[in-house]
Amino acid sequence: MSGSLAHWIRARIGAGAVENRADISTFVLYTVLTMTALVTAVFLALTTVLAEFELLPVSYATAIHLGSLKTLLIAASVTALLACLASMAIQEMLVTRAEHRRRKELDPLSGLLKRDAFLDFMHMTKVRGFLVLLDIDHFRIVNERYGRDAGDAVIAALAEDLRRTFRSPHIICRYGGEEFAVLFTGMDYDDCLLGIEEVRRSIGSRSIRVGTRAFSVTTSAGVADFREDRSPAVALKVADHALYLAKSLGRDRTVHESETEQLLAPSRRSDTVRRRKSGKNSRARAVKPSPAERHAGDALRPAQSSG
Repeated sequence: MSGSLAHWIRARIGAGAVENRADISTFVLYTVLTMTALVTAVFLALTTVLAEFELLPVSYATAIHLGSLKTLLIAASVTALLACLASMAIQEMLVTRAEHRRRKELDPLSGLLKRDAFLDFMHMTKVRGFLVLLDIDHFRIVNERYGRDAGDAVIAALAEDLRRTFRSPHIICRYGGEEFAVLFTGMDYDDCLLGIEEVRRSIGSRSIRVGTRAFSVTTSAGVADFREDRSPAVALKVADHALYLAKSLGRDRTVHESETEQLLAPSRRSDTVRRRKSGKNSRARAVKPSPAERHAGDALRPAQSSG
């Protein structure tokens, strides 16, 4: 009996019929009313059959009057007790499932979503806005110079700043290692940039202490538009490219995808100039005669008359 009840409860939870306390209360009330009505119906049917065969010790009216009250009272009490026990079991299962989901979806150090959970949300959501990739500058040096505890302290501090700045409906995750991702809901880039710069300013002004030593860090960010005609994979690739450019330009800055061409233009001009200079030098070296050629040229030069 208990095994069947537990199996039924799990089936109800798995079907999504019970998700919170309100659902449990509804379940208890529904169960009490249903079982009471069922028992009452069985009592009335049995009493009618007994009366038909004149097996009742009292009149039919008296049996219905007295028996109905007792049946209702007993059925309601027993059913309520069983329903309360079932609700306790359901509550325990919900807590266990919530804890399992939390461990599966949340990063234990930062308390933010893990990468897989974040990617699942990106594929399912219809939200449009901006995708931000934020990276801690020189994180490897922090670990090497101050130890892994220092790196963990930086990650926890940055996660705290992100949670404080980007509240719901924005989604935050620890994307991997020292990299974080934010799915900003809303089409106003100025608001998005304001939040990013607030996080970068806050973490940059912190004094991270490990033992007797203290240090601070900077961060770089790349931003891509997250729109309907762009898949999550493409948005991540574009944001990663913008982050790479922010790192290449000296770190401690934010770059939006629309700025990449403008920021790359000076570098491309410099590359063009270098290639042109390299080409000229190569051509000059190519036409410059070798000593042997110069000697051969002198030998072939016509002799001048003596007068």
